[in-house]
Amino acid sequence: MKKNLSIIHVEDEFREFEPLVISVQVLVEDLLDGKEGVTTISEVKEFAKSSDLPYSWIVYNISVPEKSWSINYIFVREASLPDEVKDIISSTNNIFILDVLRPQEGQTKLGVSLRETLDSISPYIKERKDVVLYTAHQGNSLDGIEPFLPRKISKEADVELDDFISKTVVEFLEDA
Repeated sequence: MKKNLSIIHVEDEFREFEPLVISVQVLVEDLLDGKEGVTTISEVKEFAKSSDLPYSWIVYNISVPEKSWSINYIFVREASLPDEVKDIISSTNNIFILDVLRPQEGQTKLGVSLRETLDSISPYIKERKDVVLYTAHQGNSLDGIEPFLPRKISKEADVELDDFISKTVVEFLEDA
């Protein structure tokens, strides 16, 4: 049975974050090269995407052909996970990167969408540490989201996000 890790990144401007897919690919190759002493070539493929334009979701699959695991990096534009994405994500190994601000229909300002997103992803969360808010939102309107207020990383702290993703990928590959 193939083991999977799903990184679900809920972000309305996800095109800006697509380079993270290549970062995960490079991390995988570096980890396996160091571990196995041979050059590892991984593959990144566009696995699935929404039919609408611009895409409301897209899935990239990162794998090494001779290994029995894969990593799906999934971008979702809307606050709630679409059914197609729910069918793809792992039943056991998921991490979530959430932006809490969303454009509001018919308005020029952004609104907080965290409650809707947490409701949508709650069946797929194994541990609280698997969810991080990666947002520019500095307001205090997140205070009422207990008991599950995830760790918050400012969008100005790219290194912290890289560390979160790297730690998860390393743990996944150690168990794969």
